[in-house]
Parts: sequence; C-alpha cells; structure tokens
Amino acid sequence: MEEAIRTKTTYFDYCKSAIGNLCIGASDNGLMYIKVVNDVPYSVCPNQYTSLALQQLEEYFIGERKEFDVKLDLIGYSDFAMKVWQKLICIPYGKTITYQQLAIQMGDVKCIRAAASANGRNPIPIIIPCHRVIGS
Repeated sequence: MEEAIRTKTTYFDYCKSAIGNLCIGASDNGLMYIKVVNDVPYSVCPNQYTSLALQQLEEYFIGERKEFDVKLDLIGYSDFAMKVWQKLICIPYGKTITYQQLAIQMGDVKCIRAAASANGRNPIPIIIPCHRVIGS
C-alpha cells in the first residue's frame, strides 16, 4: 500500500529592513526560513508564525528586542546542523564567537569546517544569529 505524501503549506510575508527586503516563510508548525530578496511582491500569505517573526524582526531592527521566541520548523536538516544552530541561538546579543570557539563548543575542534558550513546554510538568519560567528 502506498503511503500518502504529506505536503507542507508555506505561508509568507515580507519585511523591509536595514539589510534589505526579507521574505519570511513558515509552515503550520513554525518559521522555516528568512531570505533576502530583491523585490517585494504585492501579495502575501501570512500565518501566526510569519506575523510573529515580522513583529519581532521589526523590534530587533529598531533596538527594542534582543532575543526571539518564535517557534521554528527545521525538519529535514542534519542532526549536526541542528546542533550548530542551537549553539548559535545561545550566543548573546552583542557578543561574537569565532568558528574555532564554535567547533570547540560542538565538542571537536576538528569539526571547524563542518560547523562553518552548517553556519552558512542557516535558513533563518538573524533569528538564528549566524552573523555572530567571526573568522578570528
């Protein structure tokens, strides 16, 4: 018997920010991505997660928010990437760490390239603060 393939509805909204136009995507389970885009279309299809992310991003960009509490939907990524992103979320506002420090936090200084690669594949920048990791 064939299993039914479940499709995930994607909701989206847009935010104009200091770093460009952001497309915010979410499912019924949480925030899935934030992407910098060139143009903002006229139509949007928001849900509670895109709306909450939009509000929190706007507060962040005007300096009123330092932490985010929107639920994330990161299904389909590797366990290693998820562990890296969890470490990123723990970096306090206004602080930075190096890629070497990130690898050490992951438990193996030799995983520095893999940790850097996972950092670069972060689908939810700003909320998962990959920008707080620096070269040295």
